[in-house]
Amino acid sequence: MNTNRLFALGLLALVLGAVGVFAALPAGLWVMEQGDGMAQAQATLERYRRLAADRDTLAHQRDELVRRASTRGLYLQGTGDALAAAALQNQVKGIVARHGGTLQSTQILPAREEQGFQRIAVRSQMQVGIVALHRILHALEAGEPALFLDNVDIIARGARGADSVTATDLDVRFDAYGYRRVTSP
Repeated sequence: MNTNRLFALGLLALVLGAVGVFAALPAGLWVMEQGDGMAQAQATLERYRRLAADRDTLAHQRDELVRRASTRGLYLQGTGDALAAAALQNQVKGIVARHGGTLQSTQILPAREEQGFQRIAVRSQMQVGIVALHRILHALEAGEPALFLDNVDIIARGARGADSVTATDLDVRFDAYGYRRVTSP
């Protein structure tokens, strides 16, 4: 009877040990998960601390970019609309001449206010070849100050044929406009 009793007690201890292990296993897993979450939270906190330390440097870089953008010449210069329009007219004239076009006329269009800026525009007419036209349009739109083209009208002149694209084969009319900052009172 002693052997049976010892065997039963051993079996009972084994069952209780197994139940204890299986009962403690979820709690152990939960503790491990909490430890992983804590490590992730610590890593996130360190990343935020580094960003906060870089805040002043990033703010300085932002201010420098804003300052450079305001002085880069994106806007037409001039103390008034008439001076800005004359500068725009001269710029168009120079670009057309530099790239081989013949400027026939330019007309200053009335300035108008758009969202706190003055829109300054000139209407131009020129004779030009297709290659020069490409260069002129690119120079107008890609240069500084920032200019935009509108109402572009291209008319081919002369006879059609294998030799139809000559130096002054196209009549081109367009409006070029840019913006002038309006100084606040």
